[in-house]
Amino acid sequence: MVAGSTKGDHHTFTISRKESLKTTSNVSYDMVDTSAAKKLILENSPKKIVNWHSEAWYKNTLAQAVEYGPANAITYKGNFLGHEADIEVWQYKGDIMVELSTKVDDAAQAAAIGKQWYEQLLSAGYLSGDQRGKTAFVMDK
Repeated sequence: MVAGSTKGDHHTFTISRKESLKTTSNVSYDMVDTSAAKKLILENSPKKIVNWHSEAWYKNTLAQAVEYGPANAITYKGNFLGHEADIEVWQYKGDIMVELSTKVDDAAQAAAIGKQWYEQLLSAGYLSGDQRGKTAFVMDK
């Protein structure tokens, strides 16, 4: 999955993979057992990531991970200015962040859509000065 976005002077290009894992007694929205969560991540990570370095490097890096959250995220699907759109509403420690995105295979098309959306949202007064991404929104708290 390829996504392009524009946030002011920042341009991002992201390749992502979402994995749905079942809630267990050790890992749920209300409670996370860190060791159980790390085990799930290691067992379900794509082989591509595991093979970037040795397995020992991967396990050592994962062992040093810092736990954040939980953050509540809800995704809505729809259209904005003629393009399919995902709207994610994130809630974390009393703050809310909303992200509007689309997924396309062509980088030039993603850039054109991003520019169109940015200009429309800016002129409507919907953009905040805080243009952090979702990761920074949670980790900076």
